[in-house]
Amino acid sequence: MKKKILLSLLLLIPFNVKAASMNVSCNKTTTEPSSTITCTINAFDSEVSGGEGNVVVTNGTVKNVVKNKCGYGSVGNDKFSCVDDVVEKSISLATYTIEVAQEGITTVSVNNAKIVGENFETVAMGTVSTKINIIKPTEVPKEEARPVVAPENKNVVAAKPENVPVEQDEEPIEEQPAKETIQEEKHGLKSFKLFDKEYIINDDSIDTFTMDVTTNDTNIIFDYETYSKSDNVSINTKQINDGFNKLVIRYSYNDDEREYTVYLYKNSIIEKENKTYKYILSFICGFLVGIVVVLLIKIFIKKNKSTNNEPLLSNNKEPNLSEFIK
Repeated sequence: MKKKILLSLLLLIPFNVKAASMNVSCNKTTTEPSSTITCTINAFDSEVSGGEGNVVVTNGTVKNVVKNKCGYGSVGNDKFSCVDDVVEKSISLATYTIEVAQEGITTVSVNNAKIVGENFETVAMGTVSTKINIIKPTEVPKEEARPVVAPENKNVVAAKPENVPVEQDEEPIEEQPAKETIQEEKHGLKSFKLFDKEYIINDDSIDTFTMDVTTNDTNIIFDYETYSKSDNVSINTKQINDGFNKLVIRYSYNDDEREYTVYLYKNSIIEKENKTYKYILSFICGFLVGIVVVLLIKIFIKKNKSTNNEPLLSNNKEPNLSEFIK
């Protein structure tokens, strides 16, 4: 009886167990040949900090890849492996820009997919994938213009010849010039350049970028190009430090405001020539100090020898020559 009551109580307690998972989410499920799509790889778990896997694209080509919230590690056209120091229940790992090929089906797969937990333990997910239908655009047939037939007016009475007024030369009607089509001015950030690396923004949904630079400069070399001169662009800082730096590029035009985040890792150039000169100078100084020490030791030894061999004349009497003569 007690066992039945205990089992009934356990059935009343709600259990919320969510298994780890990974998916590939694309912005389109159907598109035309030679068009561009973006697919984002996401990881879900109670405590997830990153992920890894091999990316395979059929009937398409990877044009660009961006590491998202996964701060540490690397992403490439065919694989990704990255983690972040913030543990969440869901994390966006990487976004791939793909140009599809011909009609058919484009498949974006992640083989050997793994999710990284809080303590860097991995959970194998096998293979996850998604499919995009590539179809040829439907051509709309053009309607043929039908000839316009003037309706027959049976109530028209012919005027007598004597009552026909004399026709006067009509003034020519001046043709109005065709109105120019005013095109709406386009606005937005077209591209930006940090140091020697340039990024062209083809998709407004991508707002996070990663890059590595090797330089001794601490001042940022930043340039950009917009669609209109009235667009405003600024960056949150003008200097960077060695290691990871978070840069925010802000764009604005009237009420349109956007932010682009750049995770930049700076490496310093080791000045090999200066280092070689320092080694040579240290060697010369050490050699000269050694010579001086040897010379001082020789002088000290020679002085001790001369002191030990000197006769003590002060204790002896001077010889008297008169005694020898006698």
